[in-house]
Amino acid sequence: MIRIARATQASSSVIADMEVDTKEFPLTYDQVKEYTTSRSRRAYVASIHGKIVGHVLITAWESDSYETGNDKLVSIDSLGVLPSFRGKGISYDLVHAARDKAIDYGTRNLIIIVPHYTIEDKDDPWNILGWLERMGFQYHRLFTDELVRYGKKYDAYIYLRKT
Repeated sequence: MIRIARATQASSSVIADMEVDTKEFPLTYDQVKEYTTSRSRRAYVASIHGKIVGHVLITAWESDSYETGNDKLVSIDSLGVLPSFRGKGISYDLVHAARDKAIDYGTRNLIIIVPHYTIEDKDDPWNILGWLERMGFQYHRLFTDELVRYGKKYDAYIYLRKT
């Protein structure tokens, strides 16, 4: 049985290790820890029999910078599931935890920002476009040279889901 719970500071190292195992640009331990202590950020973990197998990191925003027609939104900043646990509905449960937080926050707007290279990779093993569609996300707009990771600017697509 999958259990979704709010992450604690103690689980930050497990999430940071999972970031390294599942991401091209992983968040550091200190960055992950901020999601367990900040008022505007939250971290949730998925566990099976006490083992953390997935996570979602979210931020609540107060501005309309994403043109959502609302002054509030929640962004999924990171989502990861250990490879051996993929295909079991864990990411679906984690997205629903983010959706529930968006509703608690007073918005129906949930976004995920996807780097262009993730979608444009011809050998995309994750089928990110199919996953976004199954999760109820729709293309919203393109960011051009607005995001920076490791000192490099890149384009990204914003996908929006009305909760």
